[in-house]
Order: sequence, then C-alpha cells, then structure tokens
Amino acid sequence: TIFNSSNYGLDWTSYNPPNITSAKGVSVSATGQYQTFVTGGAGGLYISSNYGLNWTQKIYGGWDWSGISLSATGQYQTAVTNGGYIWISNDYGETWTENTSSPSQVKGWYKVSVSAIGQYQTAIAGYNNHGNPIADNIYVSTDYGNTWNTKATSQIWSCVSISATGKYQYAGIYSSGKVYFSSNYGENWSEITTSPSANWMGISISSTGEYISATTEAANPGGFIYVALTESIINGGMTLNNGGMTLNSGSSMTLNSSMTLNSSMTINSGSMTINGGSITLNGGSIIVSHMVAAASFNATSDYRIKENIQPITKTIDDLRRHSYLNKLTNTEEMGFIAHELQEQIPFLVKGEKDANEYQSVNYLGLIGLLVKEVQDLKKRVHALEEGGNK
Repeated sequence: TIFNSSNYGLDWTSYNPPNITSAKGVSVSATGQYQTFVTGGAGGLYISSNYGLNWTQKIYGGWDWSGISLSATGQYQTAVTNGGYIWISNDYGETWTENTSSPSQVKGWYKVSVSAIGQYQTAIAGYNNHGNPIADNIYVSTDYGNTWNTKATSQIWSCVSISATGKYQYAGIYSSGKVYFSSNYGENWSEITTSPSANWMGISISSTGEYISATTEAANPGGFIYVALTESIINGGMTLNNGGMTLNSGSSMTLNSSMTLNSSMTINSGSMTINGGSITLNGGSIIVSHMVAAASFNATSDYRIKENIQPITKTIDDLRRHSYLNKLTNTEEMGFIAHELQEQIPFLVKGEKDANEYQSVNYLGLIGLLVKEVQDLKKRVHALEEGGNK
C-alpha cells in the first residue's frame, strides 16, 4: 500500500496497486507533481504525474526493486534493484533504461539519492540476493547516472542522502556502524566520529546539507532518531584536507583546541569562538561575510618570506577615500572602494570588479605607505621649521 498527502501530512489517502507484495521505496519531485515508487518481490515500478492521485505501472515483474530517487523537477529518475543493474529515466519516468554499464548485475543495490538537477547521483550496495547484509562500496555518478565510479571503503552501507547541489553527501553503516560524509560530490568520504555506533537505517539531509536527521534499527541501540545539531564544540584537534567547512546562519563552532586548515572555510553569519586554540592555515582560505573580532591580529612579516625588497615610491595623493554603509554588517564605515584602489595599487586588492565573489582589500598593506607619507610630511615640516628659525 502507498499513502499520499496533499496538506502537509494532516490527511492521508491510500492506494493499493495490484500484484504488490511490498512497497520498498518512494520519491517525490520538488513540487510533488511527479512521484515514483518501487516494490519488492518482483512487483514493479509505478509513476504518477498528478500528485499521486493516479498511478501507472511502467516496469513489471522480474526485479526486486529496493530504492528510487527523483531530481527536483522529476525529469531524472534512478532506481536500483537487489541483484540487478541500475535503471535510469530522463523523461519523468515514462521510459526506463537498464544501465548495463553500471557495476556487476549481482550487486545487492539497496538505496540511491539524486541531486536537484539529477547530474550527481550516489548509490549504495549492501545486500546479497538472499537479502543478507554484505560489505560493499559507495558508487557515484556525475553524469546523470550514465557512468558510475567506486568510492569509499567496503562497508555494509544501509542509507544515503545528498544535498541539492550534490556537493554534500551522507551515508550510514549497518551493524554498529557510523555515519560518513563527503563534501566534494562523493569523491572522498570521512567517518563522523561523533556519530553513535548503531544500525543506521535511514538518513535525510536538507537541500544545503546543513540539517541532517537519521534513524536507527530498534535493536541497536534502542531505535532512535538522531539530529545533527548546528552547534559544534571541538575539544580535540581538527584537520580539514580536501573538503571544506561552511558555517551558515544559526550555526556555531567553539574551538578549544586546534584546527589545521588545508582547504577552505566559509562563515555566513554563523559564528566561531576560539578559546585558547589555534587555526593553522596551509594554503586554504577563511572567508567571513560578517564580522571578525579578536584581542589582537598579527600578520606574518618575517624577512625570510620576503624578496626583492625596495623602498616605497607610491603616494596617497590619488587615493579616493569614502564613508559609507556596509550592507553586510549594517554599520557605518570609512575606507576605500576596492576597484578604485585597484586602479592605483593593484596588489592590495583581491578579485575583479563585478565578479561572483566580492573584492577584498589588504588594509594592512596600506600601513607602510601611510608611514612613509607621514615620515615625508615630518621631514617637510621640519625643513620649514628650520627655515623659519633662520
């Protein structure tokens, strides 16, 4: 039996297609218009294009369907079978292609998740033809399910979910396992050590990948729903390598130890508090779209990192200074317009005018110029004073 609701889950209507032994999975497009469900026991695959009011069987018996996922529009759909190939559709489920280039037919495909545009897809295999859990890999596609590549280590994977863009992905392991995540489209996977050891059964994440909920089997450790909190407290060390970290609005991190950043961190109105710890930045970047406050700031200025040392010859004469309202922080400020300063001193400005990312200014780099101008001014004043005393 399949149930659907059109009023946020307040009321439900049931539908009982013929020859169904068990419904194994269902997926709905972003608007709810397109819906597809699959059945086990060689029952078939059914689609609806009118919000679940009517259903049409598109693939009949012969396969033990185990998972289905739709893109946001519903145009791209991918279904997996236990002991079969991966099946794909690019016309809202009307026609289906058995992708015989996908990994071995004897794969115990279990679940699949598709990004909003359908380009990025991730599937897990974790059961044999007899329905028993077995260790296998995570498989990812970056071309709408046409080709698949093996990723992650061999585990008894049981659930998977990916963000709207496909960049952020989460998967759970059965048999007292952990939750794993990827922040680079499924290319690399890391264990979330703070996740409980459990028999993970289901996982779902928000379109941004920020919010995550997951369920465990009742036998271990008692059948819980876990929600990934938006606040993180790091007491041990943390290293970010190829992946990145984003703190969005409402998110916070407290760092009581150290962090080594080999990739990038973006803070969008979230917050990070550092209590005696440190952040080491090795070639990555930290991008903050709001305010940074600290007791002191030190910029590395050792002679060993410098070459071609020359006297400063530029002046401040043509620099245009302004007062303005910073719309990101909603505060009054004084300073420069990045592209105007770039015309005079290009190396103090990062980025290009009207590019996707905001331009930024190395205000510390102006200190040397200002000191030079003050020194020149003092010399002129001293010379005038000396001349007046004669």
